[in-house]
Amino acid sequence: MYRPTPQRNLGSQPYRVPLSQRMENNGTSFHHQDISRDRKRYRPEQSPPRDMDDEHLHDDMYTTTSSTPYPSSSQHTNNAHNLPTSSHRFHATVNQKWSPIGFAATQLYDYDRGVPLDRDTCERNLEKLIKNDRQTDYFEWLTFAQKCREEGNELLEQMALGLAFTTAKAEKTANRSQKEVKKDVPLAGIIEKRGFSLEAAAPFDTEITLPSRKFFKISDVLTPDAVSQWSSSKIEPHTRSLSLFLYDALEFSDPLFVCYGISKRAKTYVPVNPIVFAQIAEYVLAGFGQSITPDKLSYVISLANSTLENKLNRVRAEHNKKHGKNSSEEYAKWLENELKKPTSQLNRERLLFDPHRLVIPIQEPTDTTIAEGENDGSLDIVH
Repeated sequence: MYRPTPQRNLGSQPYRVPLSQRMENNGTSFHHQDISRDRKRYRPEQSPPRDMDDEHLHDDMYTTTSSTPYPSSSQHTNNAHNLPTSSHRFHATVNQKWSPIGFAATQLYDYDRGVPLDRDTCERNLEKLIKNDRQTDYFEWLTFAQKCREEGNELLEQMALGLAFTTAKAEKTANRSQKEVKKDVPLAGIIEKRGFSLEAAAPFDTEITLPSRKFFKISDVLTPDAVSQWSSSKIEPHTRSLSLFLYDALEFSDPLFVCYGISKRAKTYVPVNPIVFAQIAEYVLAGFGQSITPDKLSYVISLANSTLENKLNRVRAEHNKKHGKNSSEEYAKWLENELKKPTSQLNRERLLFDPHRLVIPIQEPTDTTIAEGENDGSLDIVH
């Protein structure tokens, strides 16, 4: 009688050991059957299953070591180049600075396995960047770029240079923001809605001596029209405007203004006596009808100081662009030597101001923080 042949499954079948090779079940393990079960569990091109109990995540360095006999692709790479594990190769800090690569390799990434840490661990480790106020070392990327050049990898070299710039720019921006926050914190105890009064400031209108030995009084510069725009309600920006109004007048009237510096530590330029900023601060506070206290004096001195720094940076850039690189430094060196001479041509005399040059600034130009002696005139500064 005819019987239809049952439909066969054309898919791959598990390996079967021939009957002649099978062993009797006498208590011994079936080695060949174990192989058959393993082949059925996973394909050869797939990674064997990992025993998660064999993996240990260290809390101190956040690196992973594994006792599994099946290394990941990143471990194969490390073994091929005979590289140490992340716990020995990378450090989160180097020379008291955050290491971009080291921090990521130990705090955000399991370098031995080549996988990221879980997000909660990453977020917890990122808090270390806030708790420990350290600088980030951009130079690490430059060293990496050099190695890429030696190995002929131009693409990675350019990427490393970009990362060096990004790291350095972020560091400088963060430092500048911290300075601005400290500098611009509103001062307590300020009486608002007080217009600037020349009469109230008159008792503090003392002679101010410049490094060139010329002297002046603030009342020689300020006019009723100028002070009419300033109020204690905006004491921070209006103190800057008042200071800039004064420094603009000095620039036009004193040809040696470009030689001045604001810090005694600066060896390139001749520093302005700190007493000058205290004189300006007392005059400003009295004019705004404020009590003169140590905190308020320190606050206004900081504003007058930083405004002069920004002004001098712009003046030097323009001077060097017009007269040549480092010409402002050479001019400052001449002034320093002239002041040391026993019979100098620089005599103590009153500084005269041209009233037609006194232009009221609408607002202070954009802050341009450049270290003294670093601006050679190649930087274009927008007014």
